[in-house]
Amino acid sequence: MKVKNQKECQISLPIRSESVSNTQVIDLKWNNVTVTLSQEIKKKTHIGYFEYLLDQDSNKKYILQNVTGYALRGQLTAILGPSGAGKTTLVALLSQRYKRNNNISVSGTFLANNEEYDKFTDFGAFVMQDDLLMATLTVKETLLFSASLRLKGSQMDKIIRVNELIKDLNLHLCQDTYVGDRMLKGISGGEKKRTAIGVELVCDPPVIILDEPTSGLDSYTAFICMNILKKIALKYQRTILFTIHQPSFDISSLFNRVIIMNNGQNVYQGNADQIIGYCEQIGLQVLAYSNPLDTIMNNLNPIYNNQQSLVTYENYSRYLELAVTSFTTQQNGIIKRKTQSTFGQEFKMLFWRAKTHFWRSPVLLRAKLIAAFILSIFIGSLYWNVGDEMPNQSPELSKYSDVTKFLQNMNGACFMGGTGAFFSALHPMMMLFPVERDIFLKEENTKLYKIFPYFITKILVEIPSNISVSIILALILYWAFGFIWEFAKVIQFILITIAVSLSGNGIGIFTGCLFPDPKRAAQLGPVIMLPIQLFGGQLVNLQSIPKWISWFQYVSPFKYFLEAFGRTQLEDVEFKSIIQKGDSFSLVTISPMEYYGRDFGLWNSIIVLFGVAIAFHILAVIMLKLLIKKLNV
Repeated sequence: MKVKNQKECQISLPIRSESVSNTQVIDLKWNNVTVTLSQEIKKKTHIGYFEYLLDQDSNKKYILQNVTGYALRGQLTAILGPSGAGKTTLVALLSQRYKRNNNISVSGTFLANNEEYDKFTDFGAFVMQDDLLMATLTVKETLLFSASLRLKGSQMDKIIRVNELIKDLNLHLCQDTYVGDRMLKGISGGEKKRTAIGVELVCDPPVIILDEPTSGLDSYTAFICMNILKKIALKYQRTILFTIHQPSFDISSLFNRVIIMNNGQNVYQGNADQIIGYCEQIGLQVLAYSNPLDTIMNNLNPIYNNQQSLVTYENYSRYLELAVTSFTTQQNGIIKRKTQSTFGQEFKMLFWRAKTHFWRSPVLLRAKLIAAFILSIFIGSLYWNVGDEMPNQSPELSKYSDVTKFLQNMNGACFMGGTGAFFSALHPMMMLFPVERDIFLKEENTKLYKIFPYFITKILVEIPSNISVSIILALILYWAFGFIWEFAKVIQFILITIAVSLSGNGIGIFTGCLFPDPKRAAQLGPVIMLPIQLFGGQLVNLQSIPKWISWFQYVSPFKYFLEAFGRTQLEDVEFKSIIQKGDSFSLVTISPMEYYGRDFGLWNSIIVLFGVAIAFHILAVIMLKLLIKKLNV
């Protein structure tokens, strides 16, 4: 009956177009791979009133220990093992996605057709266990995005290839549905897994490595996916290697080779149809009508094996290891796969995706508009008609208390208006990039596109919304503050607000690039924001700041927008007041900018604000480059 079900589920693969077909075949082999984790343990001990730290010898833990194996073209090679066996570490090393640090040492060689390779992406594709996809794209759009950047040929050829994949992966019923996430309802978990596999299969790579490809799938869908991979391996001689957890009998019957690991060592490696013979050889009984893989996995578990473990490295080294270590492929050399897309193609597709994501995420735009509206009402009501409260100007006399009160309120209005524009642009960007960062890192790691076009398109899509929100905020505040309705002054006020908003946008992206997730960005972001706000001159006298740290004021947008906003209303204003000191009176002339201690100039401040925005956007790109370089070490 099971055989009949398998035949019903068989899916024929369409004939590939020339833009997709790849004649290169590759055999993988890895020799004596050892991964060691060094942990230096420190213990506290108390002797009398003194406390000492005693350093013990560094303890070494073997994640992998002298692991050798191979995966052949035209075959499905499955890696199994209990949790902590080292199978995920092995595929991460083979695909060069393993993150190393000073405590981890890696030794061994990794060969493709007898040649050590520098970049796995030159010939292979890796499918992660986590399905990192853009939530606001449909399934078909997601596959077409990948095809447009990875395939040669006309757009029609790419569309044909995408339609083939949709049919192969049984995604035709959901091809026009959003991928979705926690906030946006979309396709099911199984459909998302198949879409993630399709993104990598679109370019028909010679080697495909997958981490738990059946994770989250029901048994029928899991078999469909594995059956597709089987037919790809056979018909196009692709090398497919994957980790898998407790496969069903139907799925395990598709395997060509099986590698079983335990405690960082091989305990079985060979053809799938030889497992029963090996079990008989080591004295392990396989019950009739049971899955031999389940028998082996149960024997690795002390709960089931009654302390009689027969599937061990010792038995493996006695019966199987020599055949594995002595294997040599007849294939020699690899053809490195170059990035198919040009800068123009990358820019076009990334801009389309960023624009599509923006318009299909109305919550973000709506949040910006609502935040700007609430801020403008709150700040405007707090400083309502502050501009109309201006005392008499020179040569008429004004009360000194009225002048200082007015200047204080004007400074507060400028500060709050600029702060509102700054943070309304900063917070969305500070949270947005950490959310998308994992998707970006996955796509960049597969060389789907480069950093610069990705970053530029994100900025070009975000800037218009920031400018629009800034104009709305500026006009409402200008009216609420009762400022002078002169065309030039209104334009200056709007221009300053835009510059402040772009500064917040740049600092927000820079901050988002520093932290790996939105939660950490929200927790540690204020550590960066507080000095920027503090050195604006509103909360502390800049002349009293120690010289060794006073330089920070020159990168604070608060310093510049306070002066720029003030000069739009008080550039040529002077007040004369009589001050009584004891029994004597004196006449003083008060110039607002001198009173504030600001002498940088209106247009100088505006230029610097735009410069700060540009500088932090550049720093964000540098942070991305450093991050990627660190992850690729």
